[in-house]
Amino acid sequence: MKRPILLFLFSFLLFVVSCSSNKGTMKALQNSFAEKILSENPWLKSFIKDFFLDSGALYTIFGNKPLTSVEIIYASEEQWRLKIKERFKDQPEIKEKALAKLSQYYSEYHLKELWLKWLKLIENYPELPFLFGEYDSEVPEIKFGYVLNKQEALWILMKYKHLFEEKIKENFDPISLINEFGKLSKLWEIILSDDLLSGLLYGYGLRNSELFVLRKKLREEKKNRESFFSQVNIATSNAEISLDNLSLPMMTSFQLPFDNDPVVREYENQRKRIQRNLTQKNFEEAVIQQIIH
Repeated sequence: MKRPILLFLFSFLLFVVSCSSNKGTMKALQNSFAEKILSENPWLKSFIKDFFLDSGALYTIFGNKPLTSVEIIYASEEQWRLKIKERFKDQPEIKEKALAKLSQYYSEYHLKELWLKWLKLIENYPELPFLFGEYDSEVPEIKFGYVLNKQEALWILMKYKHLFEEKIKENFDPISLINEFGKLSKLWEIILSDDLLSGLLYGYGLRNSELFVLRKKLREEKKNRESFFSQVNIATSNAEISLDNLSLPMMTSFQLPFDNDPVVREYENQRKRIQRNLTQKNFEEAVIQQIIH
């Protein structure tokens, strides 16, 4: 009786060692692959910092935030200069300060060029767990660059399908709709322009999204109902951009007693996990591994 038992244990140990070895080999291959992409595309380090670290995008690729958007400015420096000169033509001091800040901004701002390079790069990897796309904003000179977590967005579309269909006035298949993201899609344009639907996809939660829509409606109707709302704006930090200073996703939280908004608490927990598992040293490699693996 002992022999079969020993044989079983031996086989089991071989299986465990084999699995551990395979995981180690896979991890090494992923590290090597990420290093290769970064070495072949040195601009990626700047893009990862500007797009992922200076926004809520890390919560989309390492957490459960379905969607994040980042402003991509398409206007040239000269276009903005003309607008500033016109806007402050009777206020010369303010005009000069604004023009100086504009020059500094454009000397440091390269996100548009990096974003376009990124879109070109990921065309080589069609089967990713994340989708990237660009849609217009209300301002012609500014577009929004989006990153969408396919799994988490799919869950939102399934969970709140009735709300989405009521708003867009059309039945849809969640998987097909996800696959349309980033393309010229009438449905996505409707969704992204709707405060309730986009709020759900941005990961603000149903309660915060519905109260945001209601408060906006009352303000537009000039009804003084501010006493109905107790909210706090979760804003980005003014500190230097780094993992140590990682901001929570920007949102309006309609507070519960003792600041106990479960959405905010969840993002705080995700921030701790991100900071615990990533370091400034391996940050860029970890982002590439997570997206292209």
